[in-house]
Amino acid sequence: MDKSVERSNQWSSIGFLLAIIFVFGYSFMLIGSISAQLIIHDLPCPLCVMQRMSMAMTAFGPAFIIVETLKGDITVDKYARGYGLSLVYSIFGMVSSVRQLLLHIAPKDPGFGPAVLGIHFYTWSLITFIVVVGFCGLNLIFAKDLTPTPDVKFKGLGNFAIKLMFVMVVIMFILMIFQEGFNFLLPGDPTHYQLFDLFK
Repeated sequence: MDKSVERSNQWSSIGFLLAIIFVFGYSFMLIGSISAQLIIHDLPCPLCVMQRMSMAMTAFGPAFIIVETLKGDITVDKYARGYGLSLVYSIFGMVSSVRQLLLHIAPKDPGFGPAVLGIHFYTWSLITFIVVVGFCGLNLIFAKDLTPTPDVKFKGLGNFAIKLMFVMVVIMFILMIFQEGFNFLLPGDPTHYQLFDLFK
């Protein structure tokens, strides 16, 4: 095999692997926040829910790239479009994260919910969205080199990443339905699953 072709295949595999890591990253973020909700009963506030939704939508970009690659229909244009979508949705995530951060920026404010390594979920959320902006920018700059090819490696891993994200999104929406019930809005400081109020 020509060395230039081999190098091109290596870069395309790296591009595909980066998309997989992206999807896994936000899947694990959702697993963490949902675990906190189910295990320690830390119900998400409306801003937390917005951040979860932004994470899922931000991950839609690389998920789109993975699916198109698995179908054999990926192009440079589709690759760029996927990360362009992630950039747009990450802005929504940053806005909701910053809004929640500003609500608890006063001195001695304990913040909302539990902290991981001394940092609250919404601050971690903001950090990830900032990283996404830089990550997407680099992928767009090198889109021609990183666009996966039909014979790319890690297809099984990519398929698993898509399924995991799908499961997490479904669980997220089910929990949101239980928490909101048939109310138009979530309470600012939720204490219970409002759907159960129907059976009282």
